[in-house]
Amino acid sequence: MSHRKARFASTLHHCLAEILSREISDPRLCSLTVMDLEIGSDLRSARVYLHSMKGQDDPAAALARAKGFIRSRIAKKMFLKFVPEIEFSVQEGPESENHAHYSAKPVAK
Repeated sequence: MSHRKARFASTLHHCLAEILSREISDPRLCSLTVMDLEIGSDLRSARVYLHSMKGQDDPAAALARAKGFIRSRIAKKMFLKFVPEIEFSVQEGPESENHAHYSAKPVAK
């Protein structure tokens, strides 16, 4: 991974974690933890792996609903002209927190 891509991924990871923990008022999203993310080669797409410890109603539906807000906050925090298209993958339950072991369900666009 290039230095620019790694720096972008790290900044995006921290930004997403802050948005999910402090800026979203939906209780279904407050328990989510950003585990990892993959950035596309052109920095225009990102796959975010999240973990939910609580058995919430449906964090995938809440994420799909909040996606626009999350992208707008990322643009403001990171001063981006183009915000990556984000695909969320949520693992629920107390299983392993490693995204390589996911049986995650992608969130519909």
